Order: sequence, then structure tokens, then C-alpha cells
Amino acid sequence: MGADELDAATRAIRATFGGEVQIIDSFAFSSGALSITIRRGTSFAVLDRHPSSRWGVSFDPDHGFTGHHRVVDSLAEVVDLIRRRWATGALDEAEQAGSAPTT
Repeated sequence: MGADELDAATRAIRATFGGEVQIIDSFAFSSGALSITIRRGTSFAVLDRHPSSRWGVSFDPDHGFTGHHRVVDSLAEVVDLIRRRWATGALDEAEQAGSAPTT
């Protein structure tokens, strides 16, 4: 875990979004956790991977951030969530109902 997974994750993000996004921050922690912040225009997405390989994603979190909007099992799912969110500008049904899983 670590730098290789972080590099693979940032490559996957760039492959999906191209020049549409900026990778603002990316960190690989000694625990195996990863953290990536990307921006498109004025929108941000924060992606974190727990060493158990689960991914959390939040959109435009505020300074009182206490957990992710969604937690999924793969980077592909995170990228798809971001792509759909930015395409529609809307929360998915679980987020709208307030029942989205958080960490």
C-alpha cells in the first residue's frame, strides 16, 4: 500500500476526467490510508481510502467535516459517483433521503 496505490488512483482520476479536474492534494499515509482532493471549477470532492480498501467520498465538505457522504468498495465506484454528481449537480437518492452511509 502507499505511494503505488496513490499513483494508480490519481492516474485513474486523470484518465476519467482529463483536464476537467485539478488534483489539489494527494497523500499516502504510513497506515495505508489514501487521501485525494480534486476540484472542478468551484466544486470539490474529497476521496479517502481506508486501509481496508473501502473508499469514502464527500462533495464540497465544509470546515466542520465529520464524515463522508458515501462509502463504497472501489475506486471505480468513487469515480462513477463523482462523475454522476458533477454531471447532474444533484445528490443521489440515498443522500437525498439522508440515509447515505458515512464513516
